[in-house]
Amino acid sequence: MKAQEIPAGAGQKGKVTQTMNSGGYTYVEAANDKGEKLWMALPEFKVKVGDTIEYPVAPPMVNFQSKTLNKTFDKIMFIPGIRIVK
Repeated sequence: MKAQEIPAGAGQKGKVTQTMNSGGYTYVEAANDKGEKLWMALPEFKVKVGDTIEYPVAPPMVNFQSKTLNKTFDKIMFIPGIRIVK
């Protein structure tokens, strides 16, 4: 599955604080302008720490365990894609 390009203005913005790829997914932690951090997962996509992204909002999954990362996320959104803001 390929990540979708999110149209400008279609979501919220944040700055990438962590990212990792595993099991065909890219996991991204982003902080909004208030400093609140949120994890999201999407089909593999090239993104790096420091990028400003725009992403759609989806209901979060609580206590999601990624077996490939051996990590449990308190809250994570599964989304179709993100847009890197230039």
